[in-house]
Amino acid sequence: GNDQVACLVTVPPVSARKSDLDRLLAATIDFAQLAAGMLADGIVAMIERATIAKRLKSTIDSRAYSIVYQPIVDLHLDVLAGYEALTRFHDGASTEGTFLQAAAVGIGHELEFVTLRDALLGAHRLPDDAWLSVNVSPSLTLRTDDLRLLLSGHTRQVVLEVSEHESVPDYEALRQAVAGMGARVQLSVDDAGSGFASLAHILALKAEFVKLDQTWVRGIHTDPSRQALVAGLQYFARETGASIIAEGVEEVEEVTSLREIGVRFAQGFLLGRPASY
Repeated sequence: GNDQVACLVTVPPVSARKSDLDRLLAATIDFAQLAAGMLADGIVAMIERATIAKRLKSTIDSRAYSIVYQPIVDLHLDVLAGYEALTRFHDGASTEGTFLQAAAVGIGHELEFVTLRDALLGAHRLPDDAWLSVNVSPSLTLRTDDLRLLLSGHTRQVVLEVSEHESVPDYEALRQAVAGMGARVQLSVDDAGSGFASLAHILALKAEFVKLDQTWVRGIHTDPSRQALVAGLQYFARETGASIIAEGVEEVEEVTSLREIGVRFAQGFLLGRPASY
């Protein structure tokens, strides 16, 4: 007779199929909850971003800030050498935090521009032979047309302080940008010793000034390790044609130690507090 081929199909029990469906349903619910949570977090972040931007826009429009100037002293000659312009917000918010928030919501350059503009305008009340240091981000420094617009009409020596906390995408481009602004514009590395790049950052920028972070200045007269580090940085700066500016000087003994090491410039509450002029 004819051969017959039997195909045997195993049908899982109803209980097993129900278990698979339950697992699939549970996974689907978990995924839906995760997606809903991510969407909610995204909406909250968007609202927070919009709120911050609106608040900072209001700060800019109403000029809810003041510019103060802190003296920088020549320790070798014991005379005033320059001033650093600092922004103080009327709501008491941290200066660094506010600028970081502005950058995060896309209006960092706008806030930098208006505060820098007002710092330059207010500097006419300062002694003519004193230089003016202003804090700028690397990205704004690379926007040379904007800076030239701000600096036009000002004959005072201006020092652009670039923080060591912010990365520089192209050191050569930054150096060329500053050089293209003329001899009256110089470059300074801010917060040296506290940022991510350390000496490599200083070496790559080839700045005229290196500002030593206050953490290395406080109590330097009692700490041989700090003295050795500052002495090394002072030697490095001298060999590369730069000058050290020590920040945060608050004690007479600190000034004595800095002078002995050879540091030429310093600023801090002992030498002069930030003030309006």
